[in-house]
Amino acid sequence: MCARAIGRCGGEYPLQRKVSGARAGILGLGRIGREIADRLAAFKMEIHYHSRARKDTPGWIYHADPVSLAKAVDFLVVALVGGPATRGYVSRPFRPGGIC
Repeated sequence: MCARAIGRCGGEYPLQRKVSGARAGILGLGRIGREIADRLAAFKMEIHYHSRARKDTPGWIYHADPVSLAKAVDFLVVALVGGPATRGYVSRPFRPGGIC
């Protein structure tokens, strides 16, 4: 469960936010990441992604590294396979005020 949902992050939790027109980043564009991106695109979000290799995704923006992806988007979805190859791939704390 998200730490914010159980009261550990502090601050106000935004009850609503417009997502259409926002930029969504998908970290890991495998089968599940692709499904998530397709659904976010239906909300008219601009899709950015980072994956081991460029994908055939017309209109979506590829980032060669996860840091540039995170800097370019409003929402970041981590959809990486678990295991030793991705352990520590995302290791910095979220920015203050971010949603968990």
